Amino acid sequence: MDYLTLCLYVKDEDDDYLHEWINYHILIGVERFFIYDNESNIPVKQTLAQEISDNRVVVVEFPGKGVQVSAYAHCLHYLGTHTRWLGFIDVDEFLVPKTTTDLREFLTAYEAYGGLGVHWLMFGSSGYIEKPSGSQISSFIQATPPDFEPNNFIKSIVQTHYAVFPGKVHHFYYKAGYYVVDENYVKVTGFEMPRAADKIQLNHYFTRSKEQFHQKIERGQSADVPPRTMDEFYGYDNPAIHEDRCILDLVEKLLPDGDLTKLHQYAAYKPIPEKQVFSVYPVVKKSHVKMELEIMTDIVEQACAANDIRSLLTVYDVAPWRFNQHVWFNSFYIKTVNFLWDFSMQAGKYAQAAKISKEAVAYNPYEITFQKRRAVNLSMGGNSLGAETAWHSVLARDPQDIDTLVSLGKLYYDTGRYDQALSYLRTALKINPKDQDALDGLNMVLERIP
Repeated sequence: MDYLTLCLYVKDEDDDYLHEWINYHILIGVERFFIYDNESNIPVKQTLAQEISDNRVVVVEFPGKGVQVSAYAHCLHYLGTHTRWLGFIDVDEFLVPKTTTDLREFLTAYEAYGGLGVHWLMFGSSGYIEKPSGSQISSFIQATPPDFEPNNFIKSIVQTHYAVFPGKVHHFYYKAGYYVVDENYVKVTGFEMPRAADKIQLNHYFTRSKEQFHQKIERGQSADVPPRTMDEFYGYDNPAIHEDRCILDLVEKLLPDGDLTKLHQYAAYKPIPEKQVFSVYPVVKKSHVKMELEIMTDIVEQACAANDIRSLLTVYDVAPWRFNQHVWFNSFYIKTVNFLWDFSMQAGKYAQAAKISKEAVAYNPYEITFQKRRAVNLSMGGNSLGAETAWHSVLARDPQDIDTLVSLGKLYYDTGRYDQALSYLRTALKINPKDQDALDGLNMVLERIP
């Protein structure tokens, strides 16, 4: 297993910049790259043929519009098992540790947490109208001030055994009890918080030159959001008047002569990661929403097999927000609720089970299993009237449900309504004369009737 890998979602990126991004991150300790190619005109497999041959890069062809979150879900679930840490950043973003030259060493201090959130530092065009001849990191050195509002945004480097599913492209959901922190170990909620970047920052070369920003507008965005405009360019470029050389200072420590043209040469000296076999789940011609649901279903089943209630709780919280408008969601939700309810009951977490069944019935009052579980929780909580109503809701949809008939018989027995108990238990035995629970219930009632 690798220690540190980066995931990149990319479309029609400049070849020189893509190579620069990879070579720089190799230099600071990144071992491998999972690159999701979103229908680039020149396939990334062609651009990075040598890196693929060297076993540093795995390319996944990932078509579709607005599917970056789906790509991240795919990467975390199907490829994340090959690495401990997995960072999710873009090709115009460069991780810059300030207290060490090796990002792996930096991350060891955060192994107790779900992930590390790294704050942006937004860079402007540095006055370039056209694409400069040099590299990104040497050309664009004019940055926005630290208190520029977008610099409060973070990107995530997650621990794959704690992260469960992406929320947006900036942040992830984690197993219950785990979360992402900033460099000072402060919990990050969502993807924005007051900036902390004394130890590490994420250089974001957002605008590049004016010409390149025009090209960015023409490419369109990866998500279903309003198109970019030149007003956005000026909104980031005008405040970018402060020189920031942190990344250049770091590279000078790593390159003996500080010559950025030798970045590839020195990156090539870094050890090639151990060869691994990557079985990439097929995604071409598949609905990405359906694929995400299949991933969540896998998570649920694996969590149940491992008694991992933390992951189950996370999926239960995330899934309705992500999927409840899609036709495939209902069967998945039923499976998740039933698994989680069973686990909660077995663990003696009855209040949690009651909360789950109540929310499930509110989501879908017509699902029989939800009503059954709700009835059990109401009965355990001493709410006989509520339980009776829930059981009758089940019978209204399935008059021959033996479990419900027997449960109603026992409820009426417990509340002293023996004639009604007798009626429901006998109905159950007409359906199945050998049902032991019904027979036992009937005997108890007969002992009470003169």
